[in-house]
Amino acid sequence: MLLVLGYGNDLRSDDGVGPRVAQLVAEWNLPGVQTLALPLLTPEFAETVAAAQAVIFVDASVDGEAGQIQVRPVHPVHRRTAIGHSGTPEELVALAESIYGARPTASLLTIPASDLGFGEELSAVAQEGVAQALRHIRQWISEESNRA
Repeated sequence: MLLVLGYGNDLRSDDGVGPRVAQLVAEWNLPGVQTLALPLLTPEFAETVAAAQAVIFVDASVDGEAGQIQVRPVHPVHRRTAIGHSGTPEELVALAESIYGARPTASLLTIPASDLGFGEELSAVAQEGVAQALRHIRQWISEESNRA
């Protein structure tokens, strides 16, 4: 199973790009692809991550260059302290490995955010990032399906 996990606050404009991307990918209704749209990454989703062959986390970033998504690998980071109310992709992958003995291939796709104010509309910068992210994810799904 391939997992697209989008997270962020969809009531804070561009911060909602992660859940928006996950929802749009869900509309493709592709076999073997599961999506989650979450406000935060929390420990209870480690089991879902562990069940996946590959995971792509999708989030907003204020550090990115406008119009340019960024993708980087996610490696587990084991901490001696517990995850609080929210964690990072690295911590969630580490939990999946520690608790369930599974280590799926994982990547973090970040979309540039220019407006984090209250609202549900995405800025033009974020909308372009969503379009790029969807193209990247479609290609990723195709490549992962061919490997299976």
